[in-house]
Amino acid sequence: MRLFHGSNMEIDKVDLPKCMPYKDFGCGFYTTLLEEQAWRMAQRRARIDGGIPTVTVYDVPDNLTENSDLNCRIFDDKPTIEWAIFIKNNRDRKFTDISSRECNLDCKYDVVIGPVANDTVGVMHDKSAAGND
Repeated sequence: MRLFHGSNMEIDKVDLPKCMPYKDFGCGFYTTLLEEQAWRMAQRRARIDGGIPTVTVYDVPDNLTENSDLNCRIFDDKPTIEWAIFIKNNRDRKFTDISSRECNLDCKYDVVIGPVANDTVGVMHDKSAAGND
């Protein structure tokens, strides 16, 4: 499986202490199956921090999540309530129940797989109720 990481520099070696906390799946090194998405993140990171937009490619075994040495959390391809709670808890700087299965602030999961959230993840919107059909 080919994974992509977008940044403002090439990443030869993952250095977890340099990873930012309070992200969707907790502090960690984020990759995507979508090269275009990685390029968008690289451009964003370079705009914010300077540097050159760079996408680093990683080839990992297709059966990575079957490795019994890894603690994996895998969500459905589509957002669910459980997924939204997990993201909300990881983003919340005041969340204190870090031992909860519903967060990764304590880095209990080695691998988390799930859909990408956007800034409206906490907003429930019903088009018909809002009259925007």
